[in-house]
Amino acid sequence: MSRPIRFLQVTTFYPPHHFGGDAMYVYRLAHALADRGHHVDVVHCVDSYRLLSGREPTARLPEHPNVTVHRLRSGLGPLSPLLSQQTGQPLLKRAAIRNALGRSIDVVHFHNASLFGPGVLAIDPPATDARLPVKLYTTH
Repeated sequence: MSRPIRFLQVTTFYPPHHFGGDAMYVYRLAHALADRGHHVDVVHCVDSYRLLSGREPTARLPEHPNVTVHRLRSGLGPLSPLLSQQTGQPLLKRAAIRNALGRSIDVVHFHNASLFGPGVLAIDPPATDARLPVKLYTTH
C-alpha cells in the first residue's frame, strides 16, 4: 500500500444512533479499514434515528482514532428525514454531506441511505477537487 486510502461512508444510522444490523456492519467495516491504516469518515443522520426511536441512545461504542463521525442534525429535527424521503433529495443535509466530500476522499461507500433519499448518490465533491472518488453502494 503506497498511502492510506480516505473513505467516506454515508449511511442513515450509525452507533450510537442505530437499531443494529446495517449500522453495526458500517461500524465494523469502518474500524477494520482504520485498523489497516486507512482514514474513514462516516456521515449519518441523527434526525432519522430520533424520528423512528423517539428517544436518545443509551449505549456508546468506542471510536477508532482514524474514524471521524459526522452526526448530522437539522434545526427542523424529524422534518429533515421526512422531506428527504418524500422528495428523494437530502434537502437539509446536502451541504454537510458535500462538505464531508470536500476532504480529498478516495472512495465513497453508500449504505442504508433511505432517509437521505436517492439524490444523495449524485452529490459530488466541490469543484475544487480535480478528481472524483470511486462510488459504491452496498444494499443491506
